[in-house]
Amino acid sequence: MIYRTNQAYEGILKEAYGLLAGMDGAKLRTAELERHFGKQSILSPCVSDAFQKYRQDWRNPSTHDHRMSFTDQDATLALSTISTFVYLLVDQMIETTSSQKQRGRTNQARAKVTKKGLLKRKQSLAQRVADVLMDHALSGTLASLSANAREVEITGTIHGHLSAALPEIKIEQDPLIRGKGFQLRPDLVIHNGESVVVEVKRFKKIPGTKILEGFAKLERYLEALGTREGILYLVPSKPQGDVVTLAVLREIADGVVTLYIVTPSSAIENFDEVLAWPGWQPNSPLTDY
Repeated sequence: MIYRTNQAYEGILKEAYGLLAGMDGAKLRTAELERHFGKQSILSPCVSDAFQKYRQDWRNPSTHDHRMSFTDQDATLALSTISTFVYLLVDQMIETTSSQKQRGRTNQARAKVTKKGLLKRKQSLAQRVADVLMDHALSGTLASLSANAREVEITGTIHGHLSAALPEIKIEQDPLIRGKGFQLRPDLVIHNGESVVVEVKRFKKIPGTKILEGFAKLERYLEALGTREGILYLVPSKPQGDVVTLAVLREIADGVVTLYIVTPSSAIENFDEVLAWPGWQPNSPLTDY
């Protein structure tokens, strides 16, 4: 069984090398692939941890000592470890493919828009990102995805769109934020002098509870990162009307933060529940910025 899982390990490394590194790995030995993935920052942190675990616990011992014997429990553990690695790596491959495809669509769509049409008033990074998230090039793609589309496909598509529309920014997808007694993983954190957190929520019905859940997460992320602006991106599971951006001020423990909601316009009238949530600044209703 261990040698079978090694074959699966070697096979997925070659497939991943072709996609993530953009080169043909068919003729490379497994050791060469391992060195490449070990030295290059290609794998996400979660995938890298799973990669190192399988390599150290199972592949290296079984490869270097062919006289080793394994129990049924060993086989079960090895199968579980390789399954985790393959699952996480395939997720990253889906994210990468979705991102690459959307980057091409966005570049093509924005090439048709004049530079004059792209000029905007002076904006914060969060306002610029929120504007870009309203592009039809993105909303059209997301609306065409299956209702059962994976989260990695959705966030990968958004990542690709942002990287094409705002090439000067740095995007972290699913980064790990560690603090005293907690670990957090926002969907996206965007940097360009400022830092902005983007929380993505997909909905099938009117997203009242999704907004509350999203805002609660955003507040936690902003507090942990010490930044003052965040974006809640509501993605419908079926085509909707125009996409708009709304801004609201929210009072939290460390002061006031600005939260932007990027949402289909058809959902706006259902935000009364959100405005009733304690902590909104007086005389600062949810408004189109």
